[in-house]
Parts: sequence; C-alpha cells; structure tokens
Amino acid sequence: MNTDFVKGLYSRGCSVPSNASDDADSHYQPADSYTGSTENLSLAQLWLEKCLLSHKECAQTVTAPLASPTRLIDLEDPENPRLCQTEGFNLEYLTLSYCWDNQGDVQQEMNRMAQIYQNSILIIAANSGPDISSGLYIERDPRLLKPCNAPCTIMEGDQILRGTISFWPSDEREELSPLHNRGWVFQEQIMSTRILTFGLYEMRWTCV
Repeated sequence: MNTDFVKGLYSRGCSVPSNASDDADSHYQPADSYTGSTENLSLAQLWLEKCLLSHKECAQTVTAPLASPTRLIDLEDPENPRLCQTEGFNLEYLTLSYCWDNQGDVQQEMNRMAQIYQNSILIIAANSGPDISSGLYIERDPRLLKPCNAPCTIMEGDQILRGTISFWPSDEREELSPLHNRGWVFQEQIMSTRILTFGLYEMRWTCV
C-alpha cells in the first residue's frame, strides 16, 4: 500500500480546495484502469477532508479513544514505516480491514474489534484481497462503472417531455468480495464512522 497516501489521508490540518463543491465527487467518472492511481488517491483524501471539516453527524460519533490496538504502523517517515507496540497509549489511528491469516492475532484482538472500529478515524477496507499478500489496489475496466444513459420521452397531456434516465452498475458485485465472507465485516460497517473501500471494481466512500 502507498504509505505516502495513508499519511496524506491522516493530515488533519489540510483544507478543502476552494473549487470543491459538496457534490463534486458525485460527478466523478473513473478515467483510469487502476484503483491506486494518483487521481483516485487524491479523491480519497478530498473525501476525508470534507468529512472531517463539514460533516457534523460524523463528528458527533467520535469518542475519546479508550485504548489503541495492540500494534500500529508509524508512517511518520513513509519510506521507512515502523511496526510499534502501543503499550496501552491512547492514540488516534486509521485501521486496515483485510482477511487475516494469523490466528494468534485473531484470538487476541477479536474481543476488542468493536472498540477499535468505533475509535478509528478511518477504516480502509481491502475488499478484493483473499489474504494478507493480495494488496489493496486492483486493475479494473473503468467502462464497467460508467452509467448507461438512455433517452426517454413521456407524453403528459398534450405535452412531450424529454429527458435521460441513468442506469448505474449494481453494488451487488461487491458483496461477492473475499472480505465480505468474514463475519466481523458486519460489525465493522455498523460501528465505523468512515470507511474507504477498495473493491473489485471501484473505490468507494461511506460515512455516517
């Protein structure tokens, strides 16, 4: 995963560009074949900045961290990330949701997952990876994500109304992703304030 991107996401002091409207992301059309592209990662950072600065409902769900996860990756130097033991310190953090392989970690952390999800600033979900070595980003065909725009003509009395109906791809394909086969994902979606999902076909933002 691009550590510069994660560190950039966590920069709380940035401001939203002045030309960014509330609905700017709703008109975004993927023009590349890689979910880890510079354009996509910049869009993800914009989503987080907008949520932190302007979503009152999301801010109300944040509680003071009672305890950090057992281990965190320090990205102060993106070129040299460090795995650190938190030793009970209360720290702000992002979490990565992926298919675990280490059963020891599963047993140790499972009982604390609701608290970890709720106190995380952002959860990054690796939906398309079946195991820890799969990575976060994926090659995709952006044409599969574009809406199908169909012209429509309706007779209303003696008037003819013309317009366009847009059909968007269904999200049901994401339900087939490897991560959705894990039981904790439901709890994660309920407890989390913000989730940035890297899926089989797209990058998606969800917040309260």
